[in-house]
Amino acid sequence: MALSEISKVDSITINEEGVVMYRIANQIFKDEVKIAESFHRVSLIPGQDISDQPERVAAICNTVWTQEVIDAYNLKHNLDNI
Repeated sequence: MALSEISKVDSITINEEGVVMYRIANQIFKDEVKIAESFHRVSLIPGQDISDQPERVAAICNTVWTQEVIDAYNLKHNLDNI
């Protein structure tokens, strides 16, 4: 009886303001059969520090978050640089 656990980003979406949202699926397997699964969701706002985010998520943020997108988000939400 071998138990293993896998965590992976299984969904990434971007809203009209440039907020990147992703879901991490945590799956537990017993002898290669999935016996449990849970999810964790994360939202990232334009310009947020992404240095500790998964590589695929960071690549999408770096593509989507132009200076124009960051400035528009900050202006709409009355934010200074974060």
